[in-house]
Amino acid sequence: MPVEDVEGQAGGGVNSSREQTQDKDASDQGIITEFNPEHVISDPGLRIPIDQFGPNIRDEVRRAFKQKGPTQPSCHNFPKGQDKRSFQKDWFKQYNWLEYSLEKGRAYCFYCYLFRNGKDDDKFGYEAFTRIGFKQWKNSYLILRKHEGGPDSAHNRARIAYVDFDKEEANIKKKVVQHEEDEKVKYETRLDTAVSIVSYIALQGEPFRGHDESETSLNKGNFLEFLDWYKLRNEEVRQAYIGCPKNAKMTSRITFNILTLMFHY
Repeated sequence: MPVEDVEGQAGGGVNSSREQTQDKDASDQGIITEFNPEHVISDPGLRIPIDQFGPNIRDEVRRAFKQKGPTQPSCHNFPKGQDKRSFQKDWFKQYNWLEYSLEKGRAYCFYCYLFRNGKDDDKFGYEAFTRIGFKQWKNSYLILRKHEGGPDSAHNRARIAYVDFDKEEANIKKKVVQHEEDEKVKYETRLDTAVSIVSYIALQGEPFRGHDESETSLNKGNFLEFLDWYKLRNEEVRQAYIGCPKNAKMTSRITFNILTLMFHY
């Protein structure tokens, strides 16, 4: 059968057109704006279209589906169609993106469901492999291969987006960990600095606080004046205070009193 003829049958002909209309009506319920784990449905034939999830939660939904992975019931006894052909479990090994719906008895594409651009052409993609599913098992060797297409096919663009999503997630986690480590080092620097200043002033028997400790004060008291002097001469200390939350600067009265008590008892 010519490939052109196969294209029109990927979803299953007239019946699939009817199912397509039904599926469209069922899913036309507005945009979902709050993530709900119950929306992460394993059976690809029953899933909510990915573009029905709002942009703010779409990546969270994708992440949840990726953790589950494609639905590949390899132990299922796949029924034969009118042409005496059936879905073959070996296809799961050959096409790692392939999914099968036990409810619909149709096959779907995991990559395209998660990342296919709905504006792409419909041939062997967005509708047949994400919404309707296909079950023309006799021509599967043509349909599956045609769906994958060349390097710049819609399917391969979805595959690349799938792989890049993993990399992006890993980079975000790495940056978060690095940020936490950096903040920990800065906190320890601020603490060490405050302890050193309090220790020095205590040994000198000098008063710690000033009457006016505002930023514009000409005499903020020994502790804050010493801290400003220290920041001007030590780049690590200066950096530790840049962008630092006010409650983490070790300069509040409560924090200062605690540090002072450490040297008096």
